[in-house]
Formats: sequence, structure tokens, C-alpha cells
Amino acid sequence: MSPRPFRERLGRRLAEARIAARISPRDLAERAGVHPNDVARWERGEVAAPASFVVAAAEELGVTTDWLLGLEEQPRRQSVPAGAIDAALLREAILLTHPDRHPPVRGERATRVTQALNALLDDAS
Repeated sequence: MSPRPFRERLGRRLAEARIAARISPRDLAERAGVHPNDVARWERGEVAAPASFVVAAAEELGVTTDWLLGLEEQPRRQSVPAGAIDAALLREAILLTHPDRHPPVRGERATRVTQALNALLDDAS
């Protein structure tokens, strides 16, 4: 496959998985240790994302690297035991406690995370 279609497919799949996981480009960049502008460029297919980011993104987004790279047709999300709390939700809850977070952002996100955790607890009982 030539470079351009590869970059474009990788970018589409990165964006699709990120949106499905309800993670902003900025949060994905922060979690993967890259600049948010790089995530945007990779999702647009301007340049191919480095292997280290593909691996980190696959882990954060719950998809396989093979799917992101176009080698598989299904994302094959990792199976989660019944009653388990989503890892992305837990990571977000942990990030909310970071002292550098801006208070208004923390408040809005904290409310959303708290509601999601409460819904999970209600479903489990």
C-alpha cells in the first residue's frame, strides 16, 4: 500500500476510535505524551503517526494496533469482565485529582465522571 492511503486510513481509524472512546484529542495527546497538534495532524492523515504513538493510542482507546494499521477489519476491543469499570473512565477520574487541572474544567469533568461511575454502580447492584 502506498504511503498516502495508509496515512489516511490510520488517521480515520485513530479519530474513529478516539471519538468512540469519548476522549478529546488533547486528552489523548496528554495520555500518550505527545503534542495535541501532532494528534490532529495524524488524524488528518498529513503524516503517519509513529509506532510508539500507535501502540499507546491502541491501549488508551481499547483497540488493537492491527486494526489501527488496517490489518484487521474489526477493532477487537479488549474483553472486560462483567461488572468491571472501564479503564478509560478510571484514568479520567485519576486525572481529575491532578493539582494542575484548571478548577472549572475539573468541576465539569468531575460531574460527568461521577455520574458515569454512579450509573455503573447502579447497574452492578
